[in-house]
Amino acid sequence: MLTMLPVRQSPPPRAWAQGRVTALGDAVHTMSPASGLGCNTAFLDAALLAAQLAAASGGAITLDQAVATYEAGMREQAAAALQASEHGAAQLYGGDI
Repeated sequence: MLTMLPVRQSPPPRAWAQGRVTALGDAVHTMSPASGLGCNTAFLDAALLAAQLAAASGGAITLDQAVATYEAGMREQAAAALQASEHGAAQLYGGDI
């Protein structure tokens, strides 16, 4: 049996109103499975968030600064991963996704 399904991914995440709740992984940057970057990008998000929370816990920065720094870094990492994912999907599936 053959099933055709569309492959989609989200655009690079834009900044949102900051609060004490944030997001990571597919909640922010869903990407094609073609390049296998989705899970790795979520792990990078988690590592970046953990480092910022540790800095806040140690008093080096405030919790608000930690979240803001995490979100800025996450957006940067996600944009690069989404571009690589789109390139991988185009190679695998052909054409635009």
